[in-house]
Formats: sequence, C-alpha cells, structure tokens
Amino acid sequence: MPNSAASSTAPTTGAAGSPTGAPSTPPTVTAVPTTLTVVAPTTLLGRSKATERVFQGLATTAGKGFEPPPGKTKVSGAYGTEKKGVIVFVAMTGDHAAPEEFLDIVASRVFKTSRFHSVKPGPLGGAARCADASSSRTPSTFCLWADTFNLWNDLLHVRPRRTQADTLLARARAEIEIST
Repeated sequence: MPNSAASSTAPTTGAAGSPTGAPSTPPTVTAVPTTLTVVAPTTLLGRSKATERVFQGLATTAGKGFEPPPGKTKVSGAYGTEKKGVIVFVAMTGDHAAPEEFLDIVASRVFKTSRFHSVKPGPLGGAARCADASSSRTPSTFCLWADTFNLWNDLLHVRPRRTQADTLLARARAEIEIST
C-alpha cells in the first residue's frame, strides 16, 4: 500500500478545454498516518550502553512514578561512561494534542526549581525544553520533549556544555523515537 493515495474524476471538457457541465468530484487525498514508537537503541549518540551500575540505576529510577497510558510503551536506558559523558533517558508513547502545554505543565509541576528554555525539537516536531541540572559536582543538562505521539520523554546528559546538549537532543530523539 502506498503512503498516500489520491483519486479524482477529471471533468469532461469540450474542444476549448471548458467544462461540458458534467459533474466533477474534487480530488480526495488519503494519507496513511505515521506511527511512532520509542526504543532503547543499541547505541545512543555513538555511546554504548552503560555498564556502571550507578548509571544503570539512574535509568531505572528516572522513570519511576511515570507510567504510560494502557497499551502504550515505556523504555529507558543509560549510555556512555563517566569519562566520556553519560546519557540517561526515559521515553513513553501516548497521545497528546498540545505538546507545548504539556511540557509547560511537566516543567512547572515536576521540576519546580529548574529553569527550562525552549530548544529546537528536530524534524519530528512537537516541543522541547532543556534546563541546567548541575549539582555542585557534576555539570548536567536535563531535556524534555513531547509531540502528539509521545506523552513524556526526557533526556539527562551528564557533562555536556549546555549548547551541546541542546544540539544533541534532536539527534538522540531521532535514535529513540522511530517510525514503525
């Protein structure tokens, strides 16, 4: 089945190309919607899955208390090393009509002390925000993204420069959120 199908009935035309009065049907375009899902890829941004227990534990605990709607998917993962930098993420599928509004609610209710700024969400669209999540010892950036297919997604990038994390968000998202 093609991704989209178009059908129409062309009006009958006279010699000069004018309609002969026969009824015409306007073109109909039927698009097949793209379905997105989330996965824990083998590597993320060129980093292998983390082997250090502390980072594996972060991936597990990061999504506690956040469950996807019935029939939807939740994945998490930790990638990298302390030396090269670690990326921890949790992603869930769901349906949300207003991604911007959703992120505003999540940011204000769950991360009350963080100051998020908007970043480009990448080619999949939706909305994205990042905030400095640094402790006194470890510089980190925390990012959220949402679109109409995904209800909750987050990415914690340990040891990046803020502008680097903003740029890497769209790339990481493209590896986690895939078409099916």
